[in-house]
Amino acid sequence: MVSRYKSNSDFIKAINKIQADYNVEFPEKLSKQRVHFIVNAFLKEIESNLSEGNDFSIQFFGRFYTKFYEGKEANNPVGRGVKWESRYVPGFTPAKEFKGKLKNKIKIEQTENNNNVFS
Repeated sequence: MVSRYKSNSDFIKAINKIQADYNVEFPEKLSKQRVHFIVNAFLKEIESNLSEGNDFSIQFFGRFYTKFYEGKEANNPVGRGVKWESRYVPGFTPAKEFKGKLKNKIKIEQTENNNNVFS
């Protein structure tokens, strides 16, 4: 699996940003390189399940799946025909619990921002 980070230092910068933005603390015994390994292993597991045609579900988080799109022919704005190949596309459906937590967090942040505007 290819990491989206060009180097370990880019990954460490991303971890530092997550820690700052979301106030996440990693245990002292868990190094950032170990977190990098765990996240990549997790993503590789999702990728292997989807490539085999299986769904991948995480309770209270959501479900990863693949969707098949039939090939078709279409016209671009110039009027030339374009052929689209049949393909599988990954998708994600969040769990109700996950959506509920995000909805509540967004409402709280919006009320805090509105209170700050009129102060």
